[in-house]
Amino acid sequence: MLNRTTNGTRPFGKLLNKIAGGILLAATCSLPALSSGPRDVRRDARDIRHDTRDIRHDRRDLRKDLQHPYKNHADIRTDRRDLRHDRRDRRRDARDLNRDVSR
Repeated sequence: MLNRTTNGTRPFGKLLNKIAGGILLAATCSLPALSSGPRDVRRDARDIRHDTRDIRHDRRDLRKDLQHPYKNHADIRTDRRDLRHDRRDRRRDARDLNRDVSR
């Protein structure tokens, strides 16, 4: 009872709660960065395979649209945009996979 202040709380209780809360917050925020296990590597490899498959499909569609006698330019633009998107996704997944494996 001697260490209590007039309002019924300990003098350093609030400060210790804030420090402990900050430490817990930092620990929970850093957990996803440290959890690059085999499951994450498999997921990245699967994403790369799927993106490669999508790139093959988009290239085939683009080639078909370009060889058609009456070219549909909207389809060609869409196929090129999809191709760029899939290539960008594959690069990001490969970068993520390399980062996961190098840890």
